[in-house]
Amino acid sequence: MLKKYKNNQLVKVINNDSFNKIILKPWIGDRPVEKKLKSNLLGLNPK
Repeated sequence: MLKKYKNNQLVKVINNDSFNKIILKPWIGDRPVEKKLKSNLLGLNPK
């Protein structure tokens, strides 16, 4: 689930795994540490 905040208000929630994978694929690198850091930054739990 992607959550978008504006001024501490939740303005958009996307709960679509395939969409999230398409959006997050460029963000998340191949290295486990990079994946974990970027996933944590985005508020996701890396698998």
